[in-house]
Formats: sequence, structure tokens, C-alpha cells
Amino acid sequence: RDDALLDFTARMIAFRKDHPALTQETFLGSEDHTRVQIVWHQPDGRPMSDEIWNQAELRVIGMYLDVANQVLLQGEEQRDPLFIVMNSGGEVTFTLPDYDGVKVWRRVLNTVADDAFMDDPVADNHIVIAPASVSIFIPS
Repeated sequence: RDDALLDFTARMIAFRKDHPALTQETFLGSEDHTRVQIVWHQPDGRPMSDEIWNQAELRVIGMYLDVANQVLLQGEEQRDPLFIVMNSGGEVTFTLPDYDGVKVWRRVLNTVADDAFMDDPVADNHIVIAPASVSIFIPS
């Protein structure tokens, strides 16, 4: 029995339940909304361009997710956006973007850390992302 894997899985399920951005029932977009819902990012913090999307060597991508529009429409409690970095390549420094008033982030998940769940403030919105890892950030 792998207790570490069971613990990680249970904590990941709880994390998903606590963050509605990870349980979408509708297609996300940015048209006709007061706030951006989903944006894909390259490591320098800029949104992805067609040129970057088509690079065969692209191994890291960031994803900004915000469900504020759906939450407000459904009358639910306000929830923070998430920024997720998925890296299948080598170590890379990633610049976290500013969106909807979020200027400072903190890492709450790092899949290569001994304890994947953490509370790690990000200095000046630049963070080193380990090879073959996923990191999740929330507003600080």
C-alpha cells in the first residue's frame, strides 16, 4: 500500500473541491465577460501567440483560470483565480502575470516537492519551475 500516494490523492481531491476553477461545467472564454476566464501563457508571462503554440519544442505552459463570472451569476461565494504551470521539459523560470487586480502570487502546489502542498510566496512574480512538474498558484 502506498500511503504517500493515497495522501496526495486525498489532498488533491480536497484541493479540487475547494477551487471551482478546476470543476468547470461550461466552456470558458473571454468574450462578453467582465473578467478574463482563461488565458494561456508562455514562460515570459505574455499570453501565448500562434507562433509559440506552433513551436514543436514548447515544453512549458501556464494557464490562468478564473470563475468569478460564473460564481457571481450563480450567487455563490467569491473564489480566487488560479495560475497553473505545467512543465514537461527542463527547469525554467516562469513570470507570473498580473490579472484582474492580482499582482502577487503564492505557490500552493509543487508536484516535485517532498510535501507537494505548500504556501510559498513568489518574489517579484518570477519563479523557478522544476523539470517534469506542475505548480499551482493563488493570489497572495
